Amino acid sequence: MGTGPQDWFTEGKDDPRITIIEVTPTSGYYWDNKHGNAIAGAKMLVGAAIGKTPDDSIEGRLDVAAGA
Repeated sequence: MGTGPQDWFTEGKDDPRITIIEVTPTSGYYWDNKHGNAIAGAKMLVGAAIGKTPDDSIEGRLDVAAGA
């Protein structure tokens, strides 16, 4: 009952419906929380109740070296 590529592309790797797109990232940006999801969720609830946004995030830029 599993679904595999053969179920979608019945002509195999030469199926004209298949297009491969290669993506090479050069940079990115991330967001995370400092204390885990449970504590972050509790802080969001408290912040919503008192009308303040807690600063519980870590964020930064990622640069990907060429050829890495």
